[in-house]
Amino acid sequence: MFALRYSLQTRSAIAIATACLTATMALVTNDMALAQNRRSKYGLGSLPESGKTSGGTRPVHGELPKIIFLAPDDGALTLSAQPTFYWFIASIPRDTAITNTSFSSNSAIEAITFDQEFMLRKDPHKTPIKGVGAAKTIFNASATSTKTGLYRYTLPITAPELEFGKDRGWRIQVPPDLVQLPDVVVRMENKPAAIAELSKAKTDLEKARIYERYGYWYDAFDAYTKWLEVNPHDKVARRERANMIEVGLKDNRDFRGDGQPNLKLLSELQAKIDASVATDLAPHTVENRP
Repeated sequence: MFALRYSLQTRSAIAIATACLTATMALVTNDMALAQNRRSKYGLGSLPESGKTSGGTRPVHGELPKIIFLAPDDGALTLSAQPTFYWFIASIPRDTAITNTSFSSNSAIEAITFDQEFMLRKDPHKTPIKGVGAAKTIFNASATSTKTGLYRYTLPITAPELEFGKDRGWRIQVPPDLVQLPDVVVRMENKPAAIAELSKAKTDLEKARIYERYGYWYDAFDAYTKWLEVNPHDKVARRERANMIEVGLKDNRDFRGDGQPNLKLLSELQAKIDASVATDLAPHTVENRP
């Protein structure tokens, strides 16, 4: 009788343990599925700590944000140690820019001048302490600009190189902190199959398509843009880049309203990018910060 009672108790304990284990595994599987769903096609699936709070450039009444980082909010991949970063400046607050007015014939022409600062930062996932981000700036480049539109900056060889598998954050800041966005993550990742295909590519368009297929957002966007600068009437390549923008940015905070992508605003951004020629940021000051 004792042996029977012990056997029944043991079986009951095993059944309970098995049920608990099954439930736990289901929760883990569900969490993994949710994490995968949160990851965009080109994104990394996680926000830097500085990106979990709103920046100062959210859209107002359906308008484009003042500054738009052309990358998924949850970061993206590159194959290069010195990638090229793109962003779009839709507008600059008048109290941030210096406005000079000149007069010719019967009209007045306004020219704006404003400062931009590119920042590369390490440890973008560190938790902010007392409201201050723990990410550390390791490189910055400052420039004076004179127009809105599409901008890009290629990390120079004098800057700290990206390292395989290590996340870095980047941002553009327009002093005096009136226009500031949280960091976006860039991660260098090696995919041998992509490298093998790229070695056979002969044009920027061929490279762009390979980069895009393997999820290298930064390199694909750069290669598409360089191709279109030389081949502005290539409607197929322009449509492919537009599709990248829609898929890669539709889940960004800038383009979501009531939980749904604002495709009208995205289309407006695409049209403005198509009408722009990328301006290379020309720093007057660069600084490494070990």
